[in-house]
Amino acid sequence: MILIAFGANMTSVWGTPSETVLMARDAMSRSGLVRVKAFSTLYQTAPLGPSQPVYVNAAASIESALSPWALLRWLKRVEFLA
Repeated sequence: MILIAFGANMTSVWGTPSETVLMARDAMSRSGLVRVKAFSTLYQTAPLGPSQPVYVNAAASIESALSPWALLRWLKRVEFLA
């Protein structure tokens, strides 16, 4: 079982924090490298630092044939697209 956490608190090229989290999920699904088995509802959490916007968070259970290191590198590429 592979669990992935999502979070955003700033507007990105994909839109609002909620839209950014959902677009990251969709990018994972479209890739063919990862299968999203389950996705949580979006929820908000308060930031730890001062003067920051509220975070939008989610979690996913995924399957992938990628090795752990290859999966991490691929997830980092998805992250930087946002």
